[in-house]
Amino acid sequence: MRTRLTFYVILLLTLGSCASHWQVTEVFGENCVLDSNEADEPSIEHVIQPYRDSLGAEIKRVLCMNEVDMTKGRPESAMGNWFADALLQEARKTYAGQIDFALFNHGGIRTSLSKGEVTVGNLFELMPFENELVVVTLPYIETQNLIRYLVITGGEPVSDLKVNLNDSTFSSVLIGALPLEKRDYHVLTSDYLSNGGDNMIFFTEGHRTQRLNLDLKVRDALTEHCTALGEQGMPIQGMKDGRLYHGQ
Repeated sequence: MRTRLTFYVILLLTLGSCASHWQVTEVFGENCVLDSNEADEPSIEHVIQPYRDSLGAEIKRVLCMNEVDMTKGRPESAMGNWFADALLQEARKTYAGQIDFALFNHGGIRTSLSKGEVTVGNLFELMPFENELVVVTLPYIETQNLIRYLVITGGEPVSDLKVNLNDSTFSSVLIGALPLEKRDYHVLTSDYLSNGGDNMIFFTEGHRTQRLNLDLKVRDALTEHCTALGEQGMPIQGMKDGRLYHGQ
């Protein structure tokens, strides 16, 4: 007995050199004639296999190399420092305006990166969410609240910011290479945090002066960063450098 079966194949991702987010790009249907007397129908596997193979190959695609095992930690870590630095570098390539420093959240980094090859799949595990990068403008008083938040939590991933977590006067704070000033600051973060995620109230409407969406996903920025390193034959070099510390 032969029957006709209609089934659908959904191609889930198409990744170019500048984008790496999952998206449905094509849906199509095909009629296959099935023989119920056969234990297996090779025509089904014949249609599905190319898509299974392409998805598997993309997830395993190597972007760059990592020189050391990196895990997250507080007050700072090689993982958190690299994460914040890489995103700030990529954001500054995209955004023509000023970005003074970056702040992300410890909990947003979902896994570690082992020494060796870094693949597309590794970055999906590291950042499985669809968070996007935004630049939030904070007045001076809210920038102080941001620094107080770092003291309370014991540290979060930051870039171009150095804080003595024991200094309640903020006299030792450096943004870039400059002391904290009484002015607005432009801070790179994620849309999740800019909406008050992880109790970062200082980023929210009514506290911030402005928010600009960069239309760049966190995971895509990391992928672009790693791809560029790989093309240059350079490895990831995450390390602690004392940007968040407990001083006297």
